[in-house]
Amino acid sequence: MQIDLTDNGCLALLLSDDELSAMGLCFEQLDRRDAATRRMLRTLLQIARRRVGFTPEGALSVEALPTADGCLLLVTPLTPCAERPLVFRIPDENALLQIAAAWRHDAHPWGQSSSLYRTDDGFRLILYGMAPFGALTECAEATDEHAAFIAEHGTPWFVGDALPQLHKTL
Repeated sequence: MQIDLTDNGCLALLLSDDELSAMGLCFEQLDRRDAATRRMLRTLLQIARRRVGFTPEGALSVEALPTADGCLLLVTPLTPCAERPLVFRIPDENALLQIAAAWRHDAHPWGQSSSLYRTDDGFRLILYGMAPFGALTECAEATDEHAAFIAEHGTPWFVGDALPQLHKTL
């Protein structure tokens, strides 16, 4: 099992199929309503606390993404401004550049992150633990899509630090 704590306070857990099986689960069985899945998550969060010091307060967003030989769990502490990750459709490169120019920070504040994916109809920007800002609402459209779906079907450009990385490219 690989455990990484990002600079913005999010946790990434990479589990093999064998590790999931040892916990009595497989990717297809993961379900937040399932007692075995909840036990597995509690155990993994205890391990993450010991190994990397992950001690969030409050609610968490957990996304499970399939990998070639297991799964990736993305754990994001939620702030009051966001119940779940927000997804925005950005139609083209010009809109993306305007959003990048409006972002003025070298890094996300603790508990916030953003990821950018290329899709068939433009880009998707996912915000974790943060509210949208002016240029984003002007140049992009909020969607009801789920972040896990975008991560599975889109092509990742920047994961975890999209807005700071985009701003640095200008």
